[in-house]
Amino acid sequence: MHADRSRSRSTSAEIGWWVFVLLACAQFTIRYVWRNVSFLNLPIYANGQAMMPYQGRVLMAWVLKASAGNPYWSGILAHLGARLPEGLRSPYSIALVIVNFLAMIVCIVAGRWTLLHLTGDKTFSAWGSLLLLYMAYFNLVVGYGVFMLPYDVLSLTVFVVSVWLVIAKRYAALTLVVAIGTLNRETVIFIPLFFALYTWFTNRDAKQAAAADGRRWSTVFPYLAAQILIWLALRMWIEHHFRNNPLETSMPTRWFGIRLFGNLRSLMKPPQWALLLSLFGFTLPLFVAKFDEISDRALARSTAIIMVLWAIAMLLVGVVVEIRVFSELTAFMMPCIALIVWNKWVRPAQQSRLP
Repeated sequence: MHADRSRSRSTSAEIGWWVFVLLACAQFTIRYVWRNVSFLNLPIYANGQAMMPYQGRVLMAWVLKASAGNPYWSGILAHLGARLPEGLRSPYSIALVIVNFLAMIVCIVAGRWTLLHLTGDKTFSAWGSLLLLYMAYFNLVVGYGVFMLPYDVLSLTVFVVSVWLVIAKRYAALTLVVAIGTLNRETVIFIPLFFALYTWFTNRDAKQAAAADGRRWSTVFPYLAAQILIWLALRMWIEHHFRNNPLETSMPTRWFGIRLFGNLRSLMKPPQWALLLSLFGFTLPLFVAKFDEISDRALARSTAIIMVLWAIAMLLVGVVVEIRVFSELTAFMMPCIALIVWNKWVRPAQQSRLP
């Protein structure tokens, strides 16, 4: 009887979690698409005619062309949006709501699996994974004037799934995700870097690392090499395929433009300090102050290195006050913050209640 009641409570809690996640993801995606201004002309982007480098992030262009750009599906999407508010009625807006909604659900489920692997606590993993939604809200929705780009949410999902696959040692699936992610945004090159760093730190911290090192790297290296080669091949194909597309005016080359001095001028303005502090829902100080509480030391060190390199890269080629350019880092930050909460407060509280 007691076991039956426990299973019933567990089932009810799982159903409650799913209801909450579905509603929360729906609110996030509706707010994201409805209130954020699209930076790109979506029909032009879907037809492959947008300026570079944005058109080179081609995966969502294919999705939009197959859905909102298809006469059959566009009619269905327009019918779905007929009773929605003005900013959500176009087939392209409806398509983005659907894709981003599904992407956020996958994102949270993958984050849940990551935390379950790291902590072994099903309840904490379920609710801790919602840190992804909290952090993404600050990085992608709340800002001084946030643009919406069709590939940002999907890019976050690619990173979250990749972090789970690295930690779970599912390297073949990781290679496939890197290939898909390369078509969505070139920043996915940081995933092989995280893969290499996490493997190296794990080996270094393992007992008898000298004996295990060769075996681990002999398994990892073929996947790592394949991911880098796939990234290079696909980026070269994209550059060739869209070689006749117009170039953004601020870009001196087709690969990237140097924006260091503009970023430094922006960072001298005090209002931007508060904006950058809001990254990841104001959790960055906790990451720094409680860094030693992150029990997976390979994850902690790899995340710290990735964040520094990403910040340098964005200072050089990005626009740092558009904090959406840091959104993929949520995939690394979420499990680190969750582990701090787990080790500093949740697990000690659980242990104090034991007889």
